Amino acid sequence: MPNQRSFHDTYLNKINTLAAEFRLPEAIREYQKYIQTYPRDVLGYIYYADALFKNNNLDEIEPILQKAEKLVSKKVNYKDVLFIQAIRLKLLVALNKYQEAYNYFMENEKDFYDIKSISMYKSFLEKKMGKLITDVSDTTYLKKQILLYQDETTLSHIKKQHLQEFADSFSLEAIYYELKKSLPNELKIRSGFLADCYIFKSLACGYDKGRLVDFLKVVTFSNSDEIITMFPYSNRERLDFIDLNNTLEGPKLKRMNQIEKFNKKYNQGLNK
Repeated sequence: MPNQRSFHDTYLNKINTLAAEFRLPEAIREYQKYIQTYPRDVLGYIYYADALFKNNNLDEIEPILQKAEKLVSKKVNYKDVLFIQAIRLKLLVALNKYQEAYNYFMENEKDFYDIKSISMYKSFLEKKMGKLITDVSDTTYLKKQILLYQDETTLSHIKKQHLQEFADSFSLEAIYYELKKSLPNELKIRSGFLADCYIFKSLACGYDKGRLVDFLKVVTFSNSDEIITMFPYSNRERLDFIDLNNTLEGPKLKRMNQIEKFNKKYNQGLNK
């Protein structure tokens, strides 16, 4: 039942914390309850749509964005409008609708320039459209990989940024090319406009905040096998993963069942 109040900051912040911790199915259920109780809170719809995006529920997002748009005015709620536009742009890219994404970007270019690193996003779309990239002044790592992707450049970047985090026994280059074989796949986490994230299991692969861990986080350009970076990861969120341990049979997608999640959580509690 709708509430007399139009919003509830404390309730919404608690749900946002769930989403930030990548407890996405739980967060999505709570966002659904929230907008039923507070149907006039535009932020409820926006955060809900963003959680759906991260969880790869792409076909559910546009109706939520349309409801949010009915509640905002560009003059009064400029930041909310920009947030809606950014999610829609990410959605079009995730759906491989690059022509629509490019057109939408150009129609709202003045608004998007309030977003950090927007020139890089524009270059990404120009490359996908086969257009001549207009801004070549940015020589950052990501921009160079957008212009001309090379595995050797990524490996050099990983070694520079994360080599000390990997175990001495970890064969970085061999594992890098092995895990690429399974990319992209359905276990992606949509982490942004340009990037997807994946979790891989590789026993005792390295250290996350000084603790030996069994997982890797791998970041790629959207819908591709083009790796941006990778590093050891604790996977405390118990996210679904791709198992690299039996490389003879190739990487295997693995969804953690409820018993495994309970045992992992219980054992972590005992080890604290």
